[in-house]
Amino acid sequence: MTNRSVSEFARRYPGLVREYEVGQKLFDDKANLEFDFLVVEGAILEVVVSEDQTRRSSTLLFRRGDFIGRFGEGSNFVSHTSASCLARAVVLKIPETMFHRLLEEDAELRSLFMSSMVNMYHRLCDKFANIINLTPGQRVARFILRNAARDSSWEIHISTSELAQAVTTTRQTVSHVLADLRRDGIVETSYSRIKVLKPEGLKKYMGSVS
Repeated sequence: MTNRSVSEFARRYPGLVREYEVGQKLFDDKANLEFDFLVVEGAILEVVVSEDQTRRSSTLLFRRGDFIGRFGEGSNFVSHTSASCLARAVVLKIPETMFHRLLEEDAELRSLFMSSMVNMYHRLCDKFANIINLTPGQRVARFILRNAARDSSWEIHISTSELAQAVTTTRQTVSHVLADLRRDGIVETSYSRIKVLKPEGLKKYMGSVS
């Protein structure tokens, strides 16, 4: 499905459409989740946490057309995760009790769901390839550029620790990269916010950092 058709599909279920602001949580623990989500607009970061609620360095980024949820699985088969919005998001919020029925009844939803699973698999493969082929600094810059470009204001809302987890590196590395980018006037930062001022400068930084 194209981006436009995802938005058109969501209009078929107006009672299930919800809007979330930047930084707002979708859920605190997927094991207790009673809804499944289809991302219509925005970007959502899911962070894996341990049973004692300390964060682990494992994340998934969900975009337009992606599904996020338990999909009818019991809590024993789902990791403890939290999810929050990197950008303002519009989602189709489907109660767990409805999800499988809608999959059976709506061929378009079924097609979109299968496509989402395939795309997520390829993105996970791409993520692991980046860990091997790109330096931590390059991964930080690439993540900022890709996700800021999705917002007309060229901003992302993410903490230093969340960004470190998203690209599988340390907070110290993220802080060092951000300091370099601020010094060169490429980005400006505030609490859990990064604004890209010079996208081309960010691309050059990606090519020069080692």
